[in-house]
Amino acid sequence: MNERTGRLALLLIFSAGFFGYIMRTTDWLSAIPGDMVDARFNSVILEHLYLWVLGKTPSLWSPTFFFPFEGVLAFSDNHFGSGGAYVLFRLAGLPREAAYQAWFIAGTVLNFWVGYYVLRRLGFSMVAAGCGAFVFAFGLPALAKEAHAQLTWRFAVPLAYLSFYRALDERSVRQLALAAAWCAVQFLCSIYLGIFTAYLLFAMAVAFAFSDGRSLPAGWARELNASSAASRLVVLALFLGSGAAVLWLLLNYQSIASHYGLTRSHNEILTMLPTPGSYLIADGSALSGWVGSQMPKYPMRHELQLFVGLGPWVLALVGLGSIIRQGAGARVGRTALIALLVIVALTLLIGNVTAYRALLHLPGLSSVRAVSRIVLVMLLPFGILVAVGVDRMASWIARGRWRWIVLLLVIGSVTAESLSYRPYATPAQNWRDRQVGLRSLMPADGFPPDTILFVTGQRGSGTLHDVEVDGIILAQDLGLATLNGYSGNIPPNYFKPDPCLDFRNRLDGYFAFKPSPALSRDALASRVRVISPEACPVTPGIVSQRAVDAQLATHVSLSVRSGGIQNGRLHLQVSMTNKSGQEFTTWSTRGPIRLSWRYVPLGADGKDLAAPDFEGRRELNFFLPDGQTIVQPLDLALPPPGRYRVEVTLVQDGVAWFHDLGMVVAGVDVDVR
Repeated sequence: MNERTGRLALLLIFSAGFFGYIMRTTDWLSAIPGDMVDARFNSVILEHLYLWVLGKTPSLWSPTFFFPFEGVLAFSDNHFGSGGAYVLFRLAGLPREAAYQAWFIAGTVLNFWVGYYVLRRLGFSMVAAGCGAFVFAFGLPALAKEAHAQLTWRFAVPLAYLSFYRALDERSVRQLALAAAWCAVQFLCSIYLGIFTAYLLFAMAVAFAFSDGRSLPAGWARELNASSAASRLVVLALFLGSGAAVLWLLLNYQSIASHYGLTRSHNEILTMLPTPGSYLIADGSALSGWVGSQMPKYPMRHELQLFVGLGPWVLALVGLGSIIRQGAGARVGRTALIALLVIVALTLLIGNVTAYRALLHLPGLSSVRAVSRIVLVMLLPFGILVAVGVDRMASWIARGRWRWIVLLLVIGSVTAESLSYRPYATPAQNWRDRQVGLRSLMPADGFPPDTILFVTGQRGSGTLHDVEVDGIILAQDLGLATLNGYSGNIPPNYFKPDPCLDFRNRLDGYFAFKPSPALSRDALASRVRVISPEACPVTPGIVSQRAVDAQLATHVSLSVRSGGIQNGRLHLQVSMTNKSGQEFTTWSTRGPIRLSWRYVPLGADGKDLAAPDFEGRRELNFFLPDGQTIVQPLDLALPPPGRYRVEVTLVQDGVAWFHDLGMVVAGVDVDVR
């Protein structure tokens, strides 16, 4: 294949990614990939870096959300390695939304072209390198993470791979230093991907240990001894600089995590380990979504979208055959194959068995929650296998009359899956409209510069994460601090922004933790201004510090009345009466109080046939004064046909069931036909 043909094919491959995905997911620059929560929060972090560069925010590690808690930047990714691009776009005059779009596009495009450069340096043809780079940049698992834009910038992964491959293959300590530097850059772009890049380099070392038994340290020592003093200084500077950057980053995260007691349970991490079935799931693909449709309904299925697509798999298998037959690219492909298998073996969960449990005992690694995201790094060695396969097929058809048709089929098989992907995006205008709506609720003369802002949502809504981000962005644009906050972690006792929850609860959470002696609760409270689209019908309450006990459980009573079955649902009215002598609140720092229920099957004689567990949960968001009753509607899915008694009770999660402490369980009989 001549160079002109190769360039045209490469242009076609890149165009498929740029126009077939990037422009579609941004709706031709009018939308932003992701939802109204994580995408906007990523823009908050990038905007914080921009404001810090301008000197408009005093602390790098303490943005003005979650105020007055400090160090909250370390609750999630920080974008240190990629934020410079966003800063440049903002300095060029782009507004927040457009700068974020440009940052997302730049990272994705950079992933492709750096991947292409690396594959060319590894000896692949233009078309093969383009196909492999497409898999790395636009593979289905990467597109499935578009809502988590902190994972977009991966360009340093292939550069670290290339340098480490050359360090192993050529026994070059200079390349080893470059590998360390690129690995550090990836840490700065995303700590998750930095750790996964380190896993990949470890897997490459294992691959070379299998295929090449020569002593690496001896080779590196010989090169270092033969190099000039200036070259040694450069190598030393790269090692020290890379190590210092990563150590500085990780120590800051470790210090803040220790301060707040941030941990992840091992069980939580296990739910996000890849399983054999997860490598077949690509729910967003219109072409191959059916492949994983029969896989189990994993609790974190959205994080387990690891299927690369039918076309790339076929080409990778062709590449595997070429590696076995020692064809072109066999050495590079073998390293990629073994590295890929090592990572799969290390992270795979079968039943409840996984080798990854051993890593959870290493310092810091238990903080890596979504291990399945390692697929974003695995796409590089998989792309190399695809490149081996493409070059193998090119050798078969080099002089055939059908070579153009085969070439187009190869390009189509690599790109079709991603072209069929159903992107998930939000109109950029929606971002702007949310802020316009909030500003309409502000006083005409604005707020004093020392104001602490607090934005609430609607009563009884869900988590209200979108409202938290609304408040952060408004405060950021106004140059104010805010009690609102959102991140991968949250400070202790941080309750959702319900309008019936007094803002002082958030201040109480801070002062109950480790407050600064220079701050006064009352002084801070006097500066708070609340913006609420829905007023609370009663005075907003203070969260209880109480754990349920027998005195409370026996003086809060329940009764339930059936509203009948409609549209396949059972409608109930649950009445709760407080006779405890004090206000009863479902919000508590000891754990939320929720309504729970069960269906008890009844025999013909009306006796219980079984005693199932209470399993359902319903959020309760109220303050109930002594002597008063509140009625909560409860809408339940129906069990199989039969006669039942629906029983309801209360539970304080993590503390106790009310009926275990003396509350009488309420119930009503129903016939399901």
